[in-house]
Amino acid sequence: MRIKLLTRALTSRIEPEIYTTPTKKNTDGSPIVVGKILNVTTRADGQRVLEIEIDERNRNRFKGISNINPKDDSQVTEWAEMHFEVWHKRRLLLPLKKR
Repeated sequence: MRIKLLTRALTSRIEPEIYTTPTKKNTDGSPIVVGKILNVTTRADGQRVLEIEIDERNRNRFKGISNINPKDDSQVTEWAEMHFEVWHKRRLLLPLKKR
């Protein structure tokens, strides 16, 4: 499932993997990846738009967003910081519990 969100907290050197917080691990000890940042573009007004791929297990967390993946970046209105936690201005973490 692809989602487009605005961001103001991430720097230009982002890490594309999205993990959960608290971290859940695979059997080999590596953290479970629940999504990936595919693309970051800057709009004319200076706001950055993230294009995120989230696995289908977490689609219900984003059902409140009216236009999840608009074709035009100017129609994006939701902020990534409302749905994710930002770790060291480089990575997005999907919280397991509601804040």
